[in-house]
Order: sequence, then structure tokens, then C-alpha cells
Amino acid sequence: MAHSPVPAPASTPLTSRIVWRFIDGRAGHDNQSRGLVSALDRITPIQVHDISVPARVNRALNWIRGRSSLTHQLPAPDLIIGAGHDTHLPMLTARRQHGGRTVALMRPTLPHHWFNRCIVPEHDGIEETERVLVTRGVLNAVQPQTEPNPQSGLILLGGPSPHFHWNEDHLLEQIRELVGRSKDRGWTITTSRRTPESTYRKLTSLTEQEISLVPHQSVDVSWLPSQLATAGEIWVTEDSVSMIYEALTAGGATGIFDLEPLRQGRLQRGLEKLVTANMVTRFSDWQAGTQPLSAKPPLREADRCARWIRDHWLSAA
Repeated sequence: MAHSPVPAPASTPLTSRIVWRFIDGRAGHDNQSRGLVSALDRITPIQVHDISVPARVNRALNWIRGRSSLTHQLPAPDLIIGAGHDTHLPMLTARRQHGGRTVALMRPTLPHHWFNRCIVPEHDGIEETERVLVTRGVLNAVQPQTEPNPQSGLILLGGPSPHFHWNEDHLLEQIRELVGRSKDRGWTITTSRRTPESTYRKLTSLTEQEISLVPHQSVDVSWLPSQLATAGEIWVTEDSVSMIYEALTAGGATGIFDLEPLRQGRLQRGLEKLVTANMVTRFSDWQAGTQPLSAKPPLREADRCARWIRDHWLSAA
């Protein structure tokens, strides 16, 4: 991925395609579009220009009025990518002014036929069509493991959500039991932006020598992929669907801690599909003797989406 043209060898001339990536400052959205762009970069020459847009529609409209002159300084895009509602109007405006094709990640709130392509996780409930590509989970920038360490364990915590009751005491009981029954494994626990401060304080009471507690504020975006690349076993709270799919993309043996659902819906049905397919193991099943299995093959949805885009839009020199 380059921000300036890189000459190709004379014997194999290749044209770098221009990608405008619209970002709204939200880490989850950034991770999705970054994953797709990184996958594209692995298979075809591209130049990427990141364009930040503000949150809220009224601010986005002001941005469009004031920023359009700045985007005229960039090379015209072949591809315009964005994740999150706040990127939609700027993406569509950019296409109208500069050309290119738009790819919206996740189910857009605007009519999906306004975009050239939508890449949507199956739990969003959109049927796959010529214009809509349905994926297993949201895209991410994680790469499959090459040398997992069986003595390494990773615990990823989410937080309160509209879908699950966040019972801190019950969660800590599960973590204590997991660690207590896996004394030969060194565990790293990390939080997320949704993890309450009260949960973090309770985690500090875990005094086992083989536990390392890493708050999310202390790491950068490269930390989690590097941990997923080597973890022999990965456990995630089931509210954190994106992190579950990151674990499955890495290919590590993945378990999910039990939380009480607040409602039944597409998200819960998606998790049940993973359990039924033996891609993840529930904590209650682990207690009964079922061990998490590595995802074989690992999910590589960003790569699949990148190949589709390349084959349909970016192959011609």
C-alpha cells in the first residue's frame, strides 16, 4: 500500500489503482475498511488516500461544502471505500464529483442501491445479490496464524450492549475457572472501549502469576493482531462479535464466555451458527469437556472480498 506511485518493472507493467478510504474516527469502522484495503494491497498495486470525515450528518454536509476543493487535489479514485453511516454522503458526493466506484461496508442506512457495492455481514439480514456481497462477520485486518504458541492464551472482553446483560461477577467466575484449569498456559486479558471501569478494577483482583492484564488504552492498533497471531487459545465475551470473527480469522481455537441474552435476534442466531459448526465453543460446553478447536481453514473474508473487487473492477491495466 503506497501513498505515491511505485514504478513497476518494465517487463510487467502494472497500473496502481487509486483508492479513497473514508474514515469516521471509529475504531471498529476503521478496522473494517483497513482490512479490505490491506487485502487489496496484497493482490494488486494500489495507492491509498485516507480521508477523514466528521461525525453527524449536519457536520458531514458542512465538510462536503468545505472539503470538496481539497479532494480535487487528489488523483481521481478508482475505488471509494467507507464504513459507517457518517461516510456515506461524502462517499456518494466524491463519486459524483470525481468518478470511481463506491463500496459501503456493513448495511447502509441509505438505500443500498445508491452504492456500486455493499459488503454486509450476514447478521445484518440482507440477501446476497449482484450488488450485495454477504460475509461471515465484519471484515478485519487480522491475518491467519503461522506459528501459534500452545502455551499462550488470550482473553478479550467487551462490555454492556443492547444484546446481552453484562454480569461482572459471573464473568469473573468464568475467567477464574478457565485460568485455574489451564495452569500450564500464560494468559493475557485485554479490555475494550466498552469495558466498564468497575470490570477492570475487579480484574485486578486476579492475582495468578500467569495472568497479564492489558487495558485497551495502553496499546495501539497493531497490538491485538500480533496477539491473535500467536495465541494458542482465545476466549471472547459473546457480546464482542467483531472480536470473535477476528479470532476466527486468525484461526485460533476460540471459546466464548456465557452472557445472558437480553433479546433474541440475528446476532444471537449468527453466534448459534458458529457454535453448531464447531467454530466456537461455549463456556458451558467447555465445562462439560468440549475443547475449543482451531478454525480450519481460518476465515479470510477480507481476502475474498478483495479478490471480487480486483476481478470485477481493478484487473485491467
